[in-house]
Amino acid sequence: MGERWLNVLTAIAFGAVAVALIVSLAGENTSAGSVAQSEPVPRISAEQWAVLTSTGHRVGSRPARVTLVEFGDFQCPACQSLALLVDSLLREYPADFALVYHHFPLSYHRLAYPLAQASECASRQGRFHEFYRSAYAEQNRLGVVGIVDLAVQAGLDTSAFERCRGDVSLNAPIDGDSALARKIGFRATPGVAIDGTTFGPTHTMSGAELRERVRRSREGR
Repeated sequence: MGERWLNVLTAIAFGAVAVALIVSLAGENTSAGSVAQSEPVPRISAEQWAVLTSTGHRVGSRPARVTLVEFGDFQCPACQSLALLVDSLLREYPADFALVYHHFPLSYHRLAYPLAQASECASRQGRFHEFYRSAYAEQNRLGVVGIVDLAVQAGLDTSAFERCRGDVSLNAPIDGDSALARKIGFRATPGVAIDGTTFGPTHTMSGAELRERVRRSREGR
């Protein structure tokens, strides 16, 4: 088997494992227990989809053939797994794939809200994605690695970052995102929608399926 095909198969396998982790872990990241098998998938109207894709933090192409909207929590293990998959897709399909990130920090994750605030400060410096990557890369060491350490890793001006963290206006987009997530019907993180279709702990799309969706979209199918 050629090296090129080995790399492709490895990437597909990695994506499937990443999303399998999302499925297995999402149940522990819900504020009201695991989502029951009989619970319907939240529905997103065309109007809601337009709002979701025009607000939040966009990473990737605009417009994109495939857009993934995430309601995430920086302390959510399943969100960390999704972040790995998203970054691989952004590298592979820079002109065809985009992430739009919205906040949904869960109350029992002590650092989730401060990290969301910090990411807003990073956004003000045009480095949201860099902070997003640093926060998820260091998720297992949060508490040992501080929020300012993440800012340094993300290449932020730390003086401006520290001043920003005291700004109460940071809360408005976070609280607005969380309210929108609940209105749509998300209870767990990550809450995911792909081109207007939602996915959750019992209604999933594998990494391989998502890659195929991007590939087919690129080919106009």
